Amino acid sequence: MDVVETGPVLVDHRERNSNIPEALVAAGLDVELTDLPVGDYVLGDGLAVERKGATDLGASIRDGRLFDQAVRMQSAFPQAVLIIEGEPRYVAEDAWRGAVCRLVEDGF
Repeated sequence: MDVVETGPVLVDHRERNSNIPEALVAAGLDVELTDLPVGDYVLGDGLAVERKGATDLGASIRDGRLFDQAVRMQSAFPQAVLIIEGEPRYVAEDAWRGAVCRLVEDGF
């Protein structure tokens, strides 16, 4: 199996308090904190990751920001991934499950 060098994992500066950048460094990856226009993590030219905690997911659904973020990420990257941490408590289950299903149907 060939290993392809893709450069550093770009991490949005708002993610610096998350445990993820530290875990990436501990795994031996080069991490660069930056101001990303879309996504929370960029892994090479083709993959962006948006991380949502339970509270942020609920707020993003309520204000419509979730779908705007998804469209912008899909426009900028061939592959876009959403990571949901925890189960949203402040939004109805059918609302957040429906939002996630819509994203999946839209290729996110």
